[in-house]
Amino acid sequence: MSHWTLSVLYGFHLLATVVWVGGLFVQAFIVWPAARGALGPGLLLADVQARWRRVFNPLAWMSLAVLIVTGLFQMTADPNYHGTLVIDSPWSVAMLVKHGAAAGMAVVGGVSQAFIQPALARAQLQLRRSRPEGAATGGETLERRETQLLWLNLACAVVVLICTAVATSQ
Repeated sequence: MSHWTLSVLYGFHLLATVVWVGGLFVQAFIVWPAARGALGPGLLLADVQARWRRVFNPLAWMSLAVLIVTGLFQMTADPNYHGTLVIDSPWSVAMLVKHGAAAGMAVVGGVSQAFIQPALARAQLQLRRSRPEGAATGGETLERRETQLLWLNLACAVVVLICTAVATSQ
């Protein structure tokens, strides 16, 4: 593989990482706290969160696809790569843990998107029919669960980044 091709793949891999992991950090540390502080609990906050999800979820899944495709090419081009599931060096251990954590991120995101977010949307729809605009969403347990999954996703992301640093230093 040419140097330029590999460089372009690295660039797309880094961009996809920034979008996915950066989006999670922005969501956890900026968007959710700022929206909660400005709007307080209620359906308006729920609307902001739903709009964030509609924009971020497709970007996250697209980033995962880019990471898989570019990562496969990068890994096979790396001189430390000796074959699938050949664990014979600190680099291969770091890559195994990294990919496990990335898979964990995908599973956590999938669970949130397939189960928690639709349940939140249903709860909010029911409340819109029965309560005024400023009322609490009624999905506090679901919101807590979604927040817990976000923090679990961030923990996996930190593991991915640390393992990347370990593999890069080998």
